[in-house]
Amino acid sequence: METVIWLTEVAPKLGKTGRNFLDHLAAANQQANPGLSRLVLKLATSAGKTTVMAMVIAWQTINAVRHPNSGRFTRGFLVVTPGIAIRDRLRVLPPTAPTKAAI
Repeated sequence: METVIWLTEVAPKLGKTGRNFLDHLAAANQQANPGLSRLVLKLATSAGKTTVMAMVIAWQTINAVRHPNSGRFTRGFLVVTPGIAIRDRLRVLPPTAPTKAAI
């Protein structure tokens, strides 16, 4: 999570040093996915990927509300789950979920 926040909020303010990181990511994205910028985080089994995903969504949403004219933050998310077990675990994330199951 710290890496995502650093790349979004700190790197752009670091001048040439930060620009080098961002330019490298932009070039890799352009090569792999022209016109579609992506950032992927790889975590080991049981490292808390679901929690990190929830924190990224919360961070993006809060910042989108605080900075409505900024293009750096989004209010829309697409969550694709690979299986029923993961989908069931994600059901607790919406604020309107009837019960909060332990994750």
